[in-house]
Amino acid sequence: MMRNLSSIIKPKRLIAEATLTATPSAVVINRASTNSRVWEALQFAFHVGAGGITFDATNYLALKLEDSDNGSTYANVTAAAAVVFGAENPAGTNFAQAPDANGLVRLINAAHASADSDPFRVDYVGSKQYVRASIVFGGTHATGTLVGLWAVLGYPNIAPVV
Repeated sequence: MMRNLSSIIKPKRLIAEATLTATPSAVVINRASTNSRVWEALQFAFHVGAGGITFDATNYLALKLEDSDNGSTYANVTAAAAVVFGAENPAGTNFAQAPDANGLVRLINAAHASADSDPFRVDYVGSKQYVRASIVFGGTHATGTLVGLWAVLGYPNIAPVV
């Protein structure tokens, strides 16, 4: 018997796809919350539609990550705290490398005239149990932008018997 894909990954919708004008509540992933499993891998998939406004340095859209050992005290994910990757992301992505000092792993601060063809993906490879993700709307967004956020947990320390 073989293990199927469901035995090594668990997708979770964090923020349902919707047209938003303001920052929704942050969502926490507990990497050790299901059936005594600890999920070794964590990927976020952030989809952005065509910008409802023209983004700039003041009016921007970003994906922010924070992490925590205890689930109550969070710090911005930085290059020193975790390694993040942004391979195979949509063209025009402003950055897809290590997070900045504010924990931003994707910043859209220029025109975003068309929807992402595929979600922007970023892998959290830190050691913290809790990771908090936020879609941040900076400035004023009179017209909404379609956004959505998913997480994929992978490689549990306990897998089903084959």
